[in-house]
Amino acid sequence: MGITPALLVVTRGKIIRMIVIGTIELPIFLWAGTLVAPFVTQVAHQVGANIPAHALVSDTTMEGPIEKFLGYLVGNAWKHQGMFIIYAILAIAAYILIFWWYSTEMKKRNAKYAAAAKEA
Repeated sequence: MGITPALLVVTRGKIIRMIVIGTIELPIFLWAGTLVAPFVTQVAHQVGANIPAHALVSDTTMEGPIEKFLGYLVGNAWKHQGMFIIYAILAIAAYILIFWWYSTEMKKRNAKYAAAAKEA
């Protein structure tokens, strides 16, 4: 539900695209929430939350699953766990490149909209 407004903007209101992208993203959100659940539970216990010992706390519905994956990779790389260092470097590089590409595309799209608005 947290990505619906962003999908609305990115797909420009095209419902079928929103459904397809949302269907692909939902398992990613669930996987990321499951991945960070042990850490979130540990922090909850440390701050004194009343959670049963056998339970896990997840933040599956929160935004930013890709950032959770990056945090997991960087955290394991920080502990010097073998290939996680390489995975973290590659993931951060890919994240930056995708962000740069997306930002460039949105600036082009906004320039087209501004030009069309001036003509009208």
